[in-house]
Amino acid sequence: MLEAIGQFGRSLKGPSPYEMSGSFLQKRKEKVMDGFKEHKESWELTGCSIMTDAWTDRKGRGVMNLVVHSAHGVLFLDSVECSGDRKDGKYIFELVDRYIEEIGEQHVVQVVTDNASVNTTAASLLTAKRPSIFWNGYAAHCLDLMLEDIGKLGPVEETIANARQVTVFLYAHTRVLDLMRKFLNRDLVRSGVTRFATAYLNLKSLLDNKKRVSKTI
Repeated sequence: MLEAIGQFGRSLKGPSPYEMSGSFLQKRKEKVMDGFKEHKESWELTGCSIMTDAWTDRKGRGVMNLVVHSAHGVLFLDSVECSGDRKDGKYIFELVDRYIEEIGEQHVVQVVTDNASVNTTAASLLTAKRPSIFWNGYAAHCLDLMLEDIGKLGPVEETIANARQVTVFLYAHTRVLDLMRKFLNRDLVRSGVTRFATAYLNLKSLLDNKKRVSKTI
């Protein structure tokens, strides 16, 4: 499109603000809504899963995203800012239940969330109202919790702590970091704050680059 505009030249007149906010916007909306039809047909044929994910942005605002997954693909439902709300089990249940009602209970197979305690409470409330719908936890979150428990074992905890100290040392000193990057031609995988699996990725990264890291230190 940009190439075609360039070939036309400076005399090309763009759409007016009225057209952009009126007819053009309406046409675009209709195109998006047409795309929903195939998703909804898939929901009716094979069912769907509602997936939620809550997070906090850099400004400290709480946000919950809701998407629908089906055989046709993933469809974004809504993003709800919940900074001023008490995010307990009842709140999450009512939010999810509202979208189940909108989609149609007969089309929803399961709700998938992380394994936080508030979601467990919400699951109990949903089961009481809609026993035909399952409430399951993310497999990735389950595995992350398992790795976190393994990381609390004595020898494992000590090894992870030592690896973290080495990594922190390397990245805390500019000259050492520059030297490391020259030897490795890459960065190490560093432990994350929220995903415990990154601690093991950090260990593997150090092991794979053990000889080169030793030369740096």
